[in-house]
Amino acid sequence: MASGNKIAVYISVYNEERFLAETIRSVLDQTYTDFDLIISDNWSTDSSAEIIESFRAKDERIIVWRPERFCKSLEHGRFLDEKLKSLNYEATIFLGGHDLISKQYVEILYSAYKANPTAAAIVGSGYEIDETGNITQEWPSMPQLKGG
Repeated sequence: MASGNKIAVYISVYNEERFLAETIRSVLDQTYTDFDLIISDNWSTDSSAEIIESFRAKDERIIVWRPERFCKSLEHGRFLDEKLKSLNYEATIFLGGHDLISKQYVEILYSAYKANPTAAAIVGSGYEIDETGNITQEWPSMPQLKGG
């Protein structure tokens, strides 16, 4: 699983079938490829599990986690924290099952982290888009360092 200086890209999923394939594809198509893609499916009731499995069968970097039962947000966060603590990743990037990232996203964030290893968090840029495709929020165009 985790080794050396690998990054974990983590996607939390609950009923994300509408955008999930695009999200996974945007992660797998990164210019920086030395990462594991961890997908935690919180007992989706739609086709999310099947979408995840179709990608996992084709890419060995994909690791699928599933709690023993459905968890509310905070409990699912604890589940994630326990699992990640047992692994040896240098950095972790968190995404939702509906987030789409640019091809350089992981490379840019990892470079910012390597330049600022004491930062508590490095947050990437992006847009929030509603169900009709309208941009509802824009984040800065450069990685923002938090803490450290």
